[in-house]
Amino acid sequence: MNPRHSRFCEPLEVRRMLTVTYTLLELDFQPQDLNNAGQILGGGAVYQIHRNGRLTSTPLPKLDSQASVGGVQINDAGTVIAHEVHFSQADDEIVQGVVIAPDRQGVYQSRYLLAAPQQADDSQANLPVVINNLGQILTDGTDSGEVGPGAALRDELFVKLGPRGASSSVALDSLRRHGETKVVDNPRDLNNAGQFITTDAAGNGIDDLVTLRGGSAYFSSAAEIANDSTSPTQHLQALNDSAEIAGFTQLAGKHQQPEATVYQNIGKGRYRRTFLGRLSGDDVSEATAINNAGQVLGDSYSIPASGNILDTTAVIARRGENGKYGTVRDLNSLIPQPGKDHVDRVVAINDAGIILAEGHSTENGTERFMLLLPSKANRIAQPASVQRAVTKETGQPAGVARSLQGGTDLGVEKRKLNDLLR
Repeated sequence: MNPRHSRFCEPLEVRRMLTVTYTLLELDFQPQDLNNAGQILGGGAVYQIHRNGRLTSTPLPKLDSQASVGGVQINDAGTVIAHEVHFSQADDEIVQGVVIAPDRQGVYQSRYLLAAPQQADDSQANLPVVINNLGQILTDGTDSGEVGPGAALRDELFVKLGPRGASSSVALDSLRRHGETKVVDNPRDLNNAGQFITTDAAGNGIDDLVTLRGGSAYFSSAAEIANDSTSPTQHLQALNDSAEIAGFTQLAGKHQQPEATVYQNIGKGRYRRTFLGRLSGDDVSEATAINNAGQVLGDSYSIPASGNILDTTAVIARRGENGKYGTVRDLNSLIPQPGKDHVDRVVAINDAGIILAEGHSTENGTERFMLLLPSKANRIAQPASVQRAVTKETGQPAGVARSLQGGTDLGVEKRKLNDLLR
């Protein structure tokens, strides 16, 4: 049953949500990602959250001293995928995909993702977009403009990091089974269980879940897993290691607007889709992040009669004790002392429930970047199959990263994190 229509599910869900509140810390850099080792990626550096409440920063190294580097994602071992940008003598912008990881001494080292540096004419091809704890990376390629079984293969790559800087790669579309017409385009997320989500090159508004098994890629569209052949928009935005997927769906019909949804694998390839609702008075909601503890985050907003969307609010929903998800709630309502800040959009959440977010000052509208620390950390165990795979691959359990050397103490302390990260 859809939780929106249950008189019993929602009160229980609200009581559980009230037990967790958040302390808001302002950040002086723009965050990009957060891992389960308490490391924040952003501002050309990795920031470590310490148990005594301090943040220390370690700058990301560059292969070209004249370049700038922007981190994209960080996994639980502290491995970063990034884009390094520099200009040629002809003043052409060249963007290189790089992998930055700590060595045995915990010092970060950088190398190109692909064997040969890219040239200006293909500098936007094969840039890394997602990485998981197994050292698997997906890249975003260039568009040939063709779709269907006779189309030329796109160049999105599946890259596997190996020991001592080695890597191997294969074109994702070359893994398609014979006769498969779906084409990978713009991978969005990758879990630790051999699954990723992607838009389809056909541009039909229906995203795909792809499962890698036995050297082949098995495609299932959002319409197929939801058994919904009529809704024109069915987007998949993020997934966890239990194949729960956050996204949004616009139902068929006049005046319908997108609504946040979550898909849960209920066995034998079947999924249950739950609509998470919107905040009161809003037209649209989207689910954009999900963790292994069953917390879904996104945003809710109204569409103005004209002009840009100005009023966006971050929302959160949680999986209840009955295994079903409740409706979304204003994340700001769970921050007892927000000061003059309003949380607009969630950037990332880790399994402990620590959140990175963007927002604005309610006083003057200035952009804000925020770290939200939960009053009670989640205590979860990864699926056994994922835990075994990660441990075998990295030699250490997921969530354990080397301490980095040479970090700069930022002296940020507003609340001790002992009860959050131990």
